[in-house]
Amino acid sequence: LLKREIHANLSPRDSDEMDNDFDLLRHCTELKINNSQVEDTVTIAELGGILSYIPKNVLKTVLSLYMEDSTKPLPTLEEVLVCNEKTSEEEVTLLWRRAVGDPGFGRIFCLVHAEKLAYKVCEDVLKSLDKHTQGKQGYRLIIICCEGPYERSHIVSKLHLYHQQYMSVYSETKYADYLMQHFKQQDMMSAANVDCDKSCVRLVTSERPGMGKSLFVKRMARKLSGHLNTNKLCHITIPIFGPDVFPDKIIQFLCNAETKVPYPMIHFDIAPKVTWKVDTLLFSLLILKGLCDSQGNVWRCHASQLIVVEVTLPLCPDAQSLEMCTHSFLKLLPNIHFLNPIDAVKFLSKKENDDGLNRHLMDEKKLFSPTFQMVYRYLDEYDKNTDLDSFT
Repeated sequence: LLKREIHANLSPRDSDEMDNDFDLLRHCTELKINNSQVEDTVTIAELGGILSYIPKNVLKTVLSLYMEDSTKPLPTLEEVLVCNEKTSEEEVTLLWRRAVGDPGFGRIFCLVHAEKLAYKVCEDVLKSLDKHTQGKQGYRLIIICCEGPYERSHIVSKLHLYHQQYMSVYSETKYADYLMQHFKQQDMMSAANVDCDKSCVRLVTSERPGMGKSLFVKRMARKLSGHLNTNKLCHITIPIFGPDVFPDKIIQFLCNAETKVPYPMIHFDIAPKVTWKVDTLLFSLLILKGLCDSQGNVWRCHASQLIVVEVTLPLCPDAQSLEMCTHSFLKLLPNIHFLNPIDAVKFLSKKENDDGLNRHLMDEKKLFSPTFQMVYRYLDEYDKNTDLDSFT
């Protein structure tokens, strides 16, 4: 009956061209037949496409979509939904509704890591997508997923006709410049003024623990207290040590701590064993500037806040490891890397080429403290073959 109704709206020539089910689906979409149901199909008039990438390039792809116009602000929680195993049908449906109801259709809406949605959620959101996009045109909606086994997920298989190739993956330098352009703050009262680049996001890394990262963060907090001319505590530290990393506890921690006014500086201390789990969490915090938990509670970063992320991370992880996803994203952020003693000596002797990393050798106050100076004098006398029996 549906097919006869479609043929009635077509010319004889066009009717002859409908040789397969894909043409039938296409014409269903273009004619927007009201109150019709086609079993196991989704009629999406202006779906931008479903894109698949290797895991380490998924978040880069999201940035690439918004980098096409660098004058616009970074995407927000309203525009990008990063899925996990606990993402609900309601969260995805709200994204559909924002996409099709966007005034002027000027914004891009992304569903990221769609392959992680549960089967039942996929079924519900596909029906919801069909319902909300009937008769709608002009909206900009992108679904992004991982390549590999995830491509066999339910939502990907249902929308495989809309699969497209999107090749705009830029160099790391271009991503870093784009993010720095948006991270830099001009407001004199912003906590970012204590950062060396006036960035509201600062990554602090080292290859080993105990290289001075936490001390550096404490120095920043003291500098911030002086900048704001206050004796009150200006920062809060949130340890992330696993075993699971979900926004719920982090939001609860932040809401309990920020009962009156937000802290100017938030310090996230990430344990090495969970680095491969925090890529999407950090993307939401640092790029989307907010977190949403499983209950629908939302925490948003204030424009004047400074977020510092401390993590021990190898410079060159195994390319096949899950940690590579996080490492690939972190390399795009404003970073200060703390060297171990051997690498510091190599760097000072110029035996290694400068690759553009912002390196930190040692805390100056520690270096010139009596404890370290005594060790320095002892080693200096030892190199001069001085009698050390009378060394004090």
